[in-house]
Amino acid sequence: MSPRVVALVPARDEADRVAATVEALRTVAAVDEIVVVDDGSSDRSASEALAAGATVLRLQRPAGKGRALEGALRRLPTPDVWLLADADLATSAGALGAVLEPVLSGEADLAIATFPPGHGGGFGIVKRFAAGAIRLLCGFEAAEPLSGQRAVTAAALESCRPIAPGFGVETGPDGGRAIRYALAAVRNVGAVAGIAINSRGGPAAVGSADAGSAQAATSELAPTGEVSAMGAPVVETPGYASGTAQVGGITVQGANWAMGQVPLDVAVRPFWTLTNTGAAEVRLGEPEAQVRAGCCPGPFALGTTTLGPGESTVLTFELAMHEGMDGWHDMGVYVPIEGQDGEQWLELNVTGDFRN
Repeated sequence: MSPRVVALVPARDEADRVAATVEALRTVAAVDEIVVVDDGSSDRSASEALAAGATVLRLQRPAGKGRALEGALRRLPTPDVWLLADADLATSAGALGAVLEPVLSGEADLAIATFPPGHGGGFGIVKRFAAGAIRLLCGFEAAEPLSGQRAVTAAALESCRPIAPGFGVETGPDGGRAIRYALAAVRNVGAVAGIAINSRGGPAAVGSADAGSAQAATSELAPTGEVSAMGAPVVETPGYASGTAQVGGITVQGANWAMGQVPLDVAVRPFWTLTNTGAAEVRLGEPEAQVRAGCCPGPFALGTTTLGPGESTVLTFELAMHEGMDGWHDMGVYVPIEGQDGEQWLELNVTGDFRN
């Protein structure tokens, strides 16, 4: 008999996307049931999910993602495998079949999806700390330790419960419990696999490691053939971008760059595509950098400063570190947006661990 798989989808105010997410999950052959956990939405998330074919558990008041999921786990019959998916994935959710494969085949007890820039994933201090703690305590290099998209056996998930409250299931205000969840996921299960999902909805790469003894696999970054202003060779920007920023009619998919490990003595160019999704012309001011950790962002390059409705431009800058500048670098990039509502500030973020 085939293992029973239940897709668990937490949602709050995702009426515009949850139906597409459910419909995409229904195309994943291994998924037997889709359960949307409506965390006290104020919109039509529950009805949209129902109409798309999902079972819906609805909370009357918002409880936070972690508590909503924990409550669902207590109420639902336990399947063989859980597939956790965010409600805003839309059609990208159809690619999660690749994440199920190593779990269903017995290759791994936990598989975590890593999407390319603009397709989601966690970001922030807790995520970096969790990755560092996992590396230190378990020897496993977690590229995406707190991703919301994962397939996990029921036994492995049980070893990580209860799920932390709020957004603690991923990055959470309760950082200690979030990190405990991440550590438990690596230390308590037999094997962990990372699945990179490409933009066409298929698996780009699969990596797996025995928990507690895994070693980081460092891939070479391809040179672009360019040379930075400081004479360093420019290489492709590693890592991934996640999250959406939207201010003053400007929308950025993949607002938060998490580059992971970056070698010294090369230059990388994190970038963002800014799109005017509003109905009026918008002007972009001079970007400013706020260095939270590390140093030395290069000058910004912005394609154009005036965007009409539907128009886009690219913002980028260089980062290059040498010996003595190694370690964590954490920067905020702030872009003034001038539109119908006056001046507002768009916040973008980038981190990287510069070392050889």
